Amino acid sequence: MPKESVCTLKCKKCGCDYALKDLLLAATDYWEHVEVVMSETPCCHARVELQLSTGHIMVGRVYVAGAPQFRIDERYDAPIHVRTKQDELLVKIGDKEYRIGAKG
Repeated sequence: MPKESVCTLKCKKCGCDYALKDLLLAATDYWEHVEVVMSETPCCHARVELQLSTGHIMVGRVYVAGAPQFRIDERYDAPIHVRTKQDELLVKIGDKEYRIGAKG
């Protein structure tokens, strides 16, 4: 599993580079039970599943084995701060904070 310091990711479908903030702005869901953000890449709208924690971005897939779980395919160090508040995930990159609501 690669481990790099990054806030820019590469689309696995078309190869374009995009910023983490673009995924956060395009987030469609936050699954609080598995702590996964569902989003789409800005370049070709490929689906991306992320787990975010302070200092880390994990890219992978949700799968069900009894209960939903997250399989990490890639792990990156990133200058982000992550916390939860009620049913939202709050992600801070620099001075900007992004709020992603839980799937209803």
